[in-house]
Amino acid sequence: MNNAFELNSFEDIPEEYAVFKLIYNEKRDRVIDTEYAYVNRRYCKLGNTTPEYLLGKRFTEIYPEAELKWFDYCFKADQEKKTINDVMYSPEISHWLSFTVGPTSTPGYIAYTFTIVDHEHEEDVMNKQTSFTNNIVLRVSTILSSDQGYNEAMSDALLTLSKAIHPDRLYILETDLKTISNTFEWCKEGITSEMDTLQNLSYDEYMLGWETFLEQDTVVFIPNIEMLKEDYPSDYQILKRQGIYRLIAAPFYHKGKLTGYLGADNFEFSDLVNTRIILEMTSYFIGVRIANHHMIQKLHHLSNYDSLTGVHNRNALQQRLAELEKTKGSLGVVFADLNGLKTINDRYGHAAGDIALCKVASLLSRQFGSANIYREGGDEFIVLLPLMSKQDFLEAKKTIQRKLSETKEYVVAVGFAFSEDMSKINETVALADNKMYQDKAEYYRIHDRRKRS
Repeated sequence: MNNAFELNSFEDIPEEYAVFKLIYNEKRDRVIDTEYAYVNRRYCKLGNTTPEYLLGKRFTEIYPEAELKWFDYCFKADQEKKTINDVMYSPEISHWLSFTVGPTSTPGYIAYTFTIVDHEHEEDVMNKQTSFTNNIVLRVSTILSSDQGYNEAMSDALLTLSKAIHPDRLYILETDLKTISNTFEWCKEGITSEMDTLQNLSYDEYMLGWETFLEQDTVVFIPNIEMLKEDYPSDYQILKRQGIYRLIAAPFYHKGKLTGYLGADNFEFSDLVNTRIILEMTSYFIGVRIANHHMIQKLHHLSNYDSLTGVHNRNALQQRLAELEKTKGSLGVVFADLNGLKTINDRYGHAAGDIALCKVASLLSRQFGSANIYREGGDEFIVLLPLMSKQDFLEAKKTIQRKLSETKEYVVAVGFAFSEDMSKINETVALADNKMYQDKAEYYRIHDRRKRS
């Protein structure tokens, strides 16, 4: 039998032809897989492969999502000596096939031949596929353009896509072409999340292989990871360990620059769903939503953060004061002012003054948390500490006074105020401001006296 299917005469058969060795379960009452024993070149040409690659490999190794009825047909052909004819759609090669499965003279082997009959089904399939695809894309674009919150809209979009293409995992990767991170993810029940492990990875190390695919195609499409085994062994091993046997990833761009991918692992092939088109089209809308979100974040940052020190600015301070005024509880306030900023600027240049301001902001942030620090303007900073107990506030006061006294690079005037009633926030801030000016006046009084002496 080993040589029976190596005869070149099979090459002359004017149809795609293959012989499979059957693999049974222990009870031998069911075929659980098949192994390629012979394939002619017409068969290989359609799958863009070679006999050398296929021979000896299992059918599920090449087609992990093989339909179970294929194995039922093989069982009947071998055990009942029946010849089965049927028509089915093959998503692996994207064609309708009229095929025959029949017994051979050697038990445990079956013969398989088929012809392509797309013309008989193509129009109906295309109409259904186009309608379904357009409907999914419309639903996703509607979600992404709605007034839903950003995180909620992105999660809903992935959920909607998952119901259409049935993957094990859907994900969004964002990149600045230096690093890449998984920012959103949907996982099928029982599938382990990869998002925590896919953060701030080196783009060159992890993604340049994908760019190789994009040089020849508009998406990264790997219908079977076995195709990576020889040329990309490291990528093959990574995907194999993660249980990925098929993936597709559609890139999205902003102003011509690659900014990320919408990817799907182990999605289902179906004659009703054009996964490629769905991901390509929806990735555009996802890319737009991400770009808009980042633009809004940038505008928010510019309007609420000081560009020099990185702490909150006066605009954010006014908003926070209005919020806290309506809140019940205690409040501690620290008012800080960098003494001698003008002298530093005049003597050493404005760059030195900027460095001093940044160091003050950094010291306050380390002590009180950056979320509580505001640059009120010029050389002044305000620290708002809502819901802090008086004892904790007094301890914090001692600590910051000690740290400031140990600093030789600059001198900071500080004022402290505490209130059990946050509705009196404006009075508390004014009191801290007044005490800061008292501290500043005392500094200059001593400083001037030393100069006179």
